[in-house]
Amino acid sequence: MFLNRTQKHTINLLTLGLFFQSFAFICNSFIYIDNFFLFFPNLWQVGLPFQYLIAPFFYLYIRARLNNEIAFRKWDWLHFMPALFHFMELTPFYCMPTPEKLAYIKDTFLHREMLVQQKEGTLPAYIHPLLKVGIGIVYQVFQVRLLVISYRSNSQWLKKNRIIWNWLKKLTFINSLVYVFLFMVFVLRKSGELINYTILSIGVFLFISVIILIYNPIVLYGIQGYLNIPEILEVENEIEPSLKKFALSSAKTDEYKEKLISFITKQKPFLVKNYSIRELATDCDIPVHHLSIVINREYGFNYADFINRYRIDYIITHRYDENHRQFSLEGLSIEAGFNSRSSFINAFKKVTDQTPSDYFAQKSILN
Repeated sequence: MFLNRTQKHTINLLTLGLFFQSFAFICNSFIYIDNFFLFFPNLWQVGLPFQYLIAPFFYLYIRARLNNEIAFRKWDWLHFMPALFHFMELTPFYCMPTPEKLAYIKDTFLHREMLVQQKEGTLPAYIHPLLKVGIGIVYQVFQVRLLVISYRSNSQWLKKNRIIWNWLKKLTFINSLVYVFLFMVFVLRKSGELINYTILSIGVFLFISVIILIYNPIVLYGIQGYLNIPEILEVENEIEPSLKKFALSSAKTDEYKEKLISFITKQKPFLVKNYSIRELATDCDIPVHHLSIVINREYGFNYADFINRYRIDYIITHRYDENHRQFSLEGLSIEAGFNSRSSFINAFKKVTDQTPSDYFAQKSILN
């Protein structure tokens, strides 16, 4: 989450999804430690609201990965409202005097079915567990829908990102199994054992997910497949012939330039691989043909050269940073948004008239 700046938004979403899943696992597991909650009564059920965040974060992660998103959408905050409402509902219980809370905890362990009823708030028993499982299943349906749409429409992306694509499918499949399994527990009326099944299923999910990520760290860096997979740097063309004579006013040009530079400086979208001019136009709220004209006429570059210059500048600036010393030059180029070693070297020579190794060797001598 802190070291990798490539596609930072998607990595943060995955990190938070795994974190809240782990948090739920740990909080549930405390019940097996003798008298733990009698010593720490204020920790009782602190993790309940966060359980509503697990499914949304995994869904947003998969959507962001498939759509190359670099920030939240306008209405994405709605995904977090159930967790907020649940926290507000539980606030009176959290503020309950310690002796009353201890008495409630002791009674709960005498009647173990109360462990999964989650009736500490205002809603009746079993409503929250059922809601969490039901909402989780709904999110899984939407995740599957995202995968199906991508499979049908983005065959080129799938070829270049086979490892990431397989990871997204596995993540969705395992998560779906967890929610379906817990739903079946409800259907079979095994409520008293639900806490055991919950801990078991979450533990299995975390174990499998971490094993997959350990053996496929490429997923965490957004690399476009292994070296034996052809990598294609897709860029937009310069101005379309029909727009060669199109004129923008000086005021409109200055407005577009200010939007463009402000967005690139703050958001650093060039770190996203295959970030197209259409995506940049959407993010800057500039018509794509207007943006193409501004880049060509005001900066004298086509879009590919324009965006690659920011990548090269990023590499030069961060080559000897403390956080990047462990990166090879090729690794840093991948973080900067380049798809392959050849595209990086060609762009670097185009900007500096030197190969990367010659440039940094000369810079080391001067320093």
